[in-house]
Amino acid sequence: MGINERELIESAIADLESPYYLKRRHAAELLRNLKVVEAIPQLALRTDAKIERDSVVREEAVKALGKIGNESAAKALLSAAEEQGAESMYVRKSAIEALGQLEYHTERVKTSVIELLTAKLKVDYQYERRNAAEALGNIGDERAVNSLLEALGDNDDFVVLHAAQALGKIKITDTKKRSEVVSALSKILFIPSHATSTYSPKVYVPQPGKERVSNSTRYRAAEALGNIGGERGIGVLIDAFSIYHPDVNRAQNEALAKFGRRAVSDLRNGLKSKDMHTRTECAETLGMIKYTDKRTIKRAVTALSANAKESECKSTRVACVRALGEIRDESCADALILALRDEDSDVRWYSARGLGGLEFKTEEKRREGVAALCERLGNDEKKGDVRRAAAESLGSIAKPTDEDALEALRASYTERTTLFSRSDQLMPEFLQAASALDHLLGTTPLEWDARADARASLNPAAFAQQAATRGATSSANHASA
Repeated sequence: MGINERELIESAIADLESPYYLKRRHAAELLRNLKVVEAIPQLALRTDAKIERDSVVREEAVKALGKIGNESAAKALLSAAEEQGAESMYVRKSAIEALGQLEYHTERVKTSVIELLTAKLKVDYQYERRNAAEALGNIGDERAVNSLLEALGDNDDFVVLHAAQALGKIKITDTKKRSEVVSALSKILFIPSHATSTYSPKVYVPQPGKERVSNSTRYRAAEALGNIGGERGIGVLIDAFSIYHPDVNRAQNEALAKFGRRAVSDLRNGLKSKDMHTRTECAETLGMIKYTDKRTIKRAVTALSANAKESECKSTRVACVRALGEIRDESCADALILALRDEDSDVRWYSARGLGGLEFKTEEKRREGVAALCERLGNDEKKGDVRRAAAESLGSIAKPTDEDALEALRASYTERTTLFSRSDQLMPEFLQAASALDHLLGTTPLEWDARADARASLNPAAFAQQAATRGATSSANHASA
């Protein structure tokens, strides 16, 4: 700590005793930002309404104690949280929040804090109830579960939100209690939001008196179900896809992905749902799972491949193809190659992109991918974004010895350059072909064209080998420069 900072801290601590309330406020704020542990006794005095008459100074002192995070501040914060009077409501609210920021090492102190916070879940002032729920989640003690379950029925939507989020942060070891929490959160997830007019066709009885919740609350309920990890939560999260909202559905995707291989069977069944949105979201989720064994990958890829080929719904086919690209296993190649011929350009685009990201183990399968991408670069493909994706993927998986890839990229570059003056929209396309050629050969397309005559007189494999050698030398020179 530098001398100037030391002097600054000593000055701030002294200013807590200043007769001027603005000085005291600024001193408390400065000590909060610097997290000065040695200032805890002086800050604790400033939280006492009998000593500090200015409520803003008390609030700043409370915030500083929470930011410092030392358990020794708990006694002062507990007293501040019990202050009476309307003028102290912000002090109480901040004290409750600060109690959730402390690091507890003494069981007696922790117990006292949990008892106060659970009692605060029933006070009239909703901001205190909100902060109490959030603080209990930060502390993460299982003893708060029953009180938080009751808070899910609160008439204030933000209290419900923070209670759901808090339950997702607590590690619940009691199996029966965990089942109760999953059941309660499921009911929250199926309550229509203010922007949703209908319930899900699935029958989940909402919390008493809760006719509507915000989508933010449903988001936190889905997130909590993923964190808790109870097996029943898998089916609930999948069923809730039938209520459409992009943010909430994304939370469901992420929550299900946390279950890993345990969710794959239910997600595969979800691909057979009559509800189009459920099928699409199940496909998306299968692409988000981190797979650790070949057997599970095979099961996921089989289900996704079948839907990518057979589904009449475009969004489902897009989701399946995108998921196959995210899995990145070589076993996805056949389905992606087939999808390159789909009637929908979005499906073809995701297929082209997906092939470029696969981790090929066999040369035969890689060559099949290269050939399919070369076909997409031809004149039969009318969509420029698909051709760009194909060129980019060729730059990733092709090799300098792949003559068909070099020819396709050069032809695409030459054709699009010729047409460039007539259409600015073609610029990204021929630039992508140029980039792919540069990646493969270590040279620019113009230099490649200048050697076209020389190339014709050489053995193709020999020429490609020379190009690769020049590319390696060029890369080395750039690195040394």
